[in-house]
Order: sequence, then structure tokens, then C-alpha cells
Amino acid sequence: MHADLVTETELALAGLWTEILQVDDIGRSDNFFDLGGDSMLATRVVLSARRTWNVQFSVRVLVESPVLKDLADHIDALVAGADSAGEPPATSKMPDPAAARRLGADVRPVTTE
Repeated sequence: MHADLVTETELALAGLWTEILQVDDIGRSDNFFDLGGDSMLATRVVLSARRTWNVQFSVRVLVESPVLKDLADHIDALVAGADSAGEPPATSKMPDPAAARRLGADVRPVTTE
């Protein structure tokens, strides 16, 4: 990994990219797709990031922010947003039970494991 990695998120994300892309020297300005990434590998990155940081985002985010620093900033923003809201960092929040019942939905907690 490159010495220019600054944040813990950049370091961890570079580690994920190293494992998934099989590339050793990854820096903060590297582009996922220029390093050999494709949509299938992007899916692996997103799934690994979800497990690592407990955040939800789509492959499209990686497509639109393929530079390591930019993706790390996006992940940090998701984590910070969830922390400041006092909720677990995920975009798939529980529905409002009263609103769901008005729509005739059966509201039950959703588990991801």
C-alpha cells in the first residue's frame, strides 16, 4: 500500500482493494477501474464495505466515485451521518409502523444475517 494513505478508512479500503484486485501498490488517487476493477469486483467491494463499516450504498456510488480517496470520503460521511443521528449507519431504516399499516403492510423487523 502507498504511503500517501491518510485516514483509517483509506487504509482499510486500500486493503479491500488489494485483496479484491490483487494489486499491491494502491494509493489514495488510484482509480478502481484503472486498476482492473469491473462491475463484479465492484460488487465485492461494496459488500465488503457494508460489512466493514455497517453502511449501505450501491455499486453506482463506486462507479461515480472510483478514486479511493473519494470513496473513502463517501464512507466516512455515511458513518458520520449515522453517528450524529444516533442510529446504526444504514440507509435501509425501519419503516414507520403506523404509516406502513395504513398502507396495509405487515411490519416486521428485517434481519440482514
